[in-house]
Amino acid sequence: MATKDQIINNLREYSASEIVHAIKCGEVSMYELSKSGKLTPLMKKRIEEQMACDSVEINSTGSLIESSEEILPSVTANLEEQAIVVTPDQPEIPTNPIVAPVLPSQSSEEYSEILDNKGMFKRAFSFKGRIRRMEFGLSYIIFFVWYLLFAAVTEMNDVNPLLALFIILTIVPAYWFLWAQGAKRCHDRGNSGWYQIIPFYFLVMLFGGSESGINDYGTNPKE
Repeated sequence: MATKDQIINNLREYSASEIVHAIKCGEVSMYELSKSGKLTPLMKKRIEEQMACDSVEINSTGSLIESSEEILPSVTANLEEQAIVVTPDQPEIPTNPIVAPVLPSQSSEEYSEILDNKGMFKRAFSFKGRIRRMEFGLSYIIFFVWYLLFAAVTEMNDVNPLLALFIILTIVPAYWFLWAQGAKRCHDRGNSGWYQIIPFYFLVMLFGGSESGINDYGTNPKE
């Protein structure tokens, strides 16, 4: 079995069932996993669901059998007191109660925390979610056009006041837009948004592929 340090340092390499097994064996606790800062909301939800499923399996194989043993004598006694007469044409009434197993309910909120990233420029100024290469490339072009306009205005001797005011008011939104789109492109590759400050990493963001399927940042925008 893996040690506590191995689980915490390589949390994404273990499945939810393996982490739940380590928690039950006392190797690590949910408090230690949360305190490490590496436990994502999606992984925490999967661990809690796995623990809930395990508890339901124990109840369905243990407490329900005990309850059926308590119900059976009382049902048999009631049938004897009522002296039910079964005719040849009448089907025999079973005396053993049927206890249905308890199954975990699956509500529509199970995947409520998984972001849907389909569609372009869906959350242009948000740092949450994922975007594909095409949307990031278009975002870079939009920012580049704005930057050329900004450079041209700053070099003009006689600047239109309205145009200068427009450029000044759009400085913060323009850079916010670029950094937000860059963070979501990093998320699409399964990396933190801070990866975009790595020198020349924007080339990977422009030409690198996406992480297939659902990751910690939502669904794949291509699928």
